[in-house]
This record gives sequence, structure tokens and C-alpha cells, in this order.
Amino acid sequence: MDAEHSARNNAVELVERKCPCCGWNCPTRRTGGHARAGGVQVDRLVEGAPIGHLDPEQDVFLRWRNARGGRGFGFPTLRTITLPEAAQDPRWRPYVATLVAWARRVVALGDRLGL
Repeated sequence: MDAEHSARNNAVELVERKCPCCGWNCPTRRTGGHARAGGVQVDRLVEGAPIGHLDPEQDVFLRWRNARGGRGFGFPTLRTITLPEAAQDPRWRPYVATLVAWARRVVALGDRLGL
């Protein structure tokens, strides 16, 4: 996007990091869109990786939700299981195996990069 187009549309450049695990994009800066609308300027750097704070033994790996839809209903959680629980279930074991293989590649890359 060129500067003229950006200025004309009052656009803000957004830099995102893509989570290599889930594929979701997360902004590297929080600019406070709602705060900006109220006249308050917010600009803070988002620290760390989106998955760096997760405990692979305790945190939810799979979540079942009721997607009944409609405004105000949300998606209530019906059931959750952890990574170790998923590894014991033949239906979910391939998901766990894929994640473990990916994690091994990440560790190997970190070793090669000296991290």
C-alpha cells in the first residue's frame, strides 16, 4: 500500500506474527482501536510468543463448544481435554503426533540458530 493510499484511507500499518502452531495471526503492537475511538492514544508492544505461556501438560488442548448461535448466546464450553489426555485417545493421537513432530523441528531449528 503506498503512502498516498494509506493517508487517503486513514489506514494504519498492521504488523502481525503468525503462530506457527495454530496459524492464527496476532498483532505485534496493540494500538487500542476502541481507546482511539474515544480519543485516547494507545501503542504498546506485545511481548513474547502467543504460545509461550501455555503448560502442555495442564492447559486445554481440545475444547468442545456448543455453537447454538444467536446474539448473546456465545459458545459455552461443553468439555475439554489436555494434551496427555488426547494422546491416550486414538481419535486425537494423530493431532498430538503432528504437534510433537512440529515441536521437534522447532527445537532442531533453535539448536541450529544457537537459541
